[in-house]
Amino acid sequence: MSLAEIFAAGGFVMWPLLLFSMTTLTLSTERLIFWLRVNRRQKRIMIRSFYRRQVALLQEYGGQLEILYEWHHKAQQQNQEDKAYARVG
Repeated sequence: MSLAEIFAAGGFVMWPLLLFSMTTLTLSTERLIFWLRVNRRQKRIMIRSFYRRQVALLQEYGGQLEILYEWHHKAQQQNQEDKAYARVG
C-alpha cells in the first residue's frame, strides 16, 4: 500500500491529522531555532559581562587580585596532585 492509498483509506479523519501534524512540526522547529539563538546569545552576553567584571575588579584591586589568582591556581594544582596521588596510592 502506498502512502496515497493509506491516506485515502483513512477518509476525512486524515485531513485534520495531517494539518495538526504539519502544524506541530512547524512550531517545534520554530521553537528549537528560537531557543538555540537565545542560548547562543546568552553565552555571548555572559562572556562579555564576565570579562567586564574581571576588568573592573583588576582596576579596583590591582595587585591584590593577582595574589588571589596565584593562590587559587596553586590550590587547584595541589588538589589535582592530591587526586593523582590518591589514585596511585
